Amino acid sequence: MEASVQTKTRPKHERIAAELRRRIDSGELQLGARIAGEYQLAEQHGVSRLTARRALDELAREGLLERTPGRGTFVASRTAIEGRLDTEKCVGLAMRASGDFFSREARFLVGRLQQRGLLTLLLDLSPSEDLSPEEGDAAVEPVLKRALSLRLAAMVIEGGYLHPAIDLEPALGRHRPVIVMNRLTQDPDTLDRPTMHSVTTDYRAAGRMAARHLLDQGHRRLLFCGYGEIDPRRPWLLTPVAEWNEHEYLAGCREALAEYDLNPAHAMQLCMNVGTKGRRQPDIGRILRGLNLPTGILTLGDWRAQHIYDAAAAEGLQVGRDLAVVGFGDTPWATTFRPQLTSLDLRPEKIAETLDTLIVRLIDAPKTPSRHLRIRPRLVIRESSANS
Repeated sequence: MEASVQTKTRPKHERIAAELRRRIDSGELQLGARIAGEYQLAEQHGVSRLTARRALDELAREGLLERTPGRGTFVASRTAIEGRLDTEKCVGLAMRASGDFFSREARFLVGRLQQRGLLTLLLDLSPSEDLSPEEGDAAVEPVLKRALSLRLAAMVIEGGYLHPAIDLEPALGRHRPVIVMNRLTQDPDTLDRPTMHSVTTDYRAAGRMAARHLLDQGHRRLLFCGYGEIDPRRPWLLTPVAEWNEHEYLAGCREALAEYDLNPAHAMQLCMNVGTKGRRQPDIGRILRGLNLPTGILTLGDWRAQHIYDAAAAEGLQVGRDLAVVGFGDTPWATTFRPQLTSLDLRPEKIAETLDTLIVRLIDAPKTPSRHLRIRPRLVIRESSANS
C-alpha cells in the first residue's frame, strides 16, 4: 500500500520520465528512435506541455534522450545507454525484432526476462526490405560485432547472422554466456566451446513432419521451395554451403520419403530462391506444367506460399484440390491465404521459455558446459492440404 501511495504522490513529470526510462531500458524504444514531442506527450498523459517538457529535460540530462531543435527528440546513442546499464542484470538480445515470427519471439522473451527483474538491451538486426540477403548481412555485421563487445550478463544472438566474419572470441574470452537461437547457418555441434549454447527449432523434425503429412495424404511427388543453392550433380540435394537449418529440414523430408520406400531423386524436386530479393527467380509455372507435376509443395517460410498460389492460379490449378501446400512458421500470413495455409508452428513462446530458463541458469553458473536444445514444432493443418 505504501508503494502505491508513493507512486500516486510522485510528481507527474517524474512518473512520465520513469515510464519512458523503462521503455528505453527494455528495448521497447530502440536506440536512435524518434519519440513523442512535448505536445504529443502532454496529450497522451493528460498533463501540461510544461510538465511534459520537464520529463524530457530530465531524461536528456541523464543522457538517455537527445533533443535537436527542428528535428525532434530521439533515444540517445548506444554509448550513453550502455553507461547506465547494470551489466550483472542486463541481457543483450541481438535479433530481428520485426517480421512475422521474430517479433513474437522477441516480445515473449523480453516479457519473461522483465518478470525476473532483468533488463534487456534489444539490438534490432532487421535489415531494410530494399536490401538483398547479402547486403542485409553486411549491414547488420557491425551492429552484431558491437553487441558482442558489450559487457552484459548474457547475450542471445539470432543464428542466421553468425558466420565466419563474426569474431566470437572477445565475448567468449570473458566467460560470458552466449546463446545462439534459431536459423543456424552452421551445425550447433561446431559451436561446442565453453560458454557457447544454442536453442533452435528442430528443423529435421519439421521437415519429417511436413513431408509425412503430404505423403499420408497420398502425394508421391514433392516440391521444396527454399533459399539455398542446388547441387548441380544431385538436384535433389543442396550444396554444402547452404545453411545448416535448410540441410536439416531436407534431411527430415528424405527420412519421411524413406518410410514410404520412395527415392528422393525421383520423388522430390527443389525450387530455390522463390521470392528472394536480388536473386534470379525460378519459373514455378514451368514446374507445374511439367509431366511430373509435384502435387505436394513445402515452403521454408509462409510468405513464399504466395508465389506458389499465384503460379498455381496462372496454370489453372487450385491449391487444396490439385495441389497441397505446407508453409513454415505459422505466421499471421497463414490465415490470410485462400485457402488458408497449413503451416509449421515453431512455438515461439516455447523457444522464449527455454531461452529464459537457460539464461537464468547460465547467469548463476556461467561456466556451465555447452548445451544445445532443439524445440519440436507443431503442424497446424488447414485447407491448403486438408482436402487435396
